[in-house]
Amino acid sequence: MVYSAGAVGAVGLLYALDFGTFVLAAEVATLGAAILVRRPGTARIGVAFLAGLVAVFLPWFLYLASAGGAAQFVRVSFVDLPRYMHSVWGLDFPKPWEIVPLWLRGERFYVGGVGIGPAIGKRLYLAPLFGLLGLLASGWLLVRRRASPDAGLRLLAISCFLFFRHVIARFHIEIGNALSGPVFVALLVAVHAALPTTDARRRRLRAGALVALGVVAAIGMAGPRRLIEIAKFAAAYPSRARAREGLTRLDLPRGGGVLLSTAQVAELDALARFTAAHSKPDDPVLDLSNRPALYFLLERRNPTRFYQTPMMAPYEDEVIRSLQRTPPAFVILTSGTYLDVFDRKPNWKRIPAVWDYVRRLYPVTERVAGSTIARPARPRS
Repeated sequence: MVYSAGAVGAVGLLYALDFGTFVLAAEVATLGAAILVRRPGTARIGVAFLAGLVAVFLPWFLYLASAGGAAQFVRVSFVDLPRYMHSVWGLDFPKPWEIVPLWLRGERFYVGGVGIGPAIGKRLYLAPLFGLLGLLASGWLLVRRRASPDAGLRLLAISCFLFFRHVIARFHIEIGNALSGPVFVALLVAVHAALPTTDARRRRLRAGALVALGVVAAIGMAGPRRLIEIAKFAAAYPSRARAREGLTRLDLPRGGGVLLSTAQVAELDALARFTAAHSKPDDPVLDLSNRPALYFLLERRNPTRFYQTPMMAPYEDEVIRSLQRTPPAFVILTSGTYLDVFDRKPNWKRIPAVWDYVRRLYPVTERVAGSTIARPARPRS
């Protein structure tokens, strides 16, 4: 089981770098805490965990090294991303003293157009609170040794802190919702284990009281209501799948025949016709409208390694060098939708140097089904 946990941790790291790193850090910290208190069997558990981690991660890393990408992967993932991601993609969650006065006046605080009321606030701010309580409870168990130290509690509490840093960096509401519940339940279990009694009746009463507290907390967090909403939405799937009104089949070679809104199909068809008329199959094109699926659907390559405009911001010089080395046939500047202005900041303001370079070399613009596309003054041979 421990070997499998290490292997799953490695898969998680490769699947989602941020979440995978947080979970691995929490697991390693939990093992480290057990080693510090010299818990029996910890060394054997650590070796098994490391073996599972290495079994998955090492072959992939060796393959990456053979392709010459290992150094860049480490630098971008663990140096550049922590250094630049907040400034590029950050959306700070408000401080309590910023939003509570507004709540008391019956107003709402807005972050990036999202209204923050008490329902959202309690979900996100309870996460670090429960994380702190979890660490304190785990430390108390370790010091007093009145109960077996709960590694699961430590793991959840540490993860809670690490994930919360990610939550407030980009204001991920869904992740914040998922953090509080497991830590709170683990706290209730830890309290029950830390207060042993030989009286079976008292033990059952205490367990019942803690379960009731957990149920009340779940109701207070709208858990049952949300579960019912999800169940209703899932049950309605057949009727949604049968709906055809306002939908049209996408017949592009890579469209898969999926049903989209008639307007979306018309736009993609127009972009596909424009692409066929103004580029060759092996020509790259550049999308600055934050629609990376267009590379796939239009069957054209991206001349850069960036699939969205905000990610280009710290690397404008690199992007320009890539465009000089592999000039695109044309550049999609805007979509005419909200994707042109993430977090109330237009794309052109995020990458002014790249935008200026593109407008100088691609001065001819035209509208294609809502999108603005820039072309060179003379067609490329």
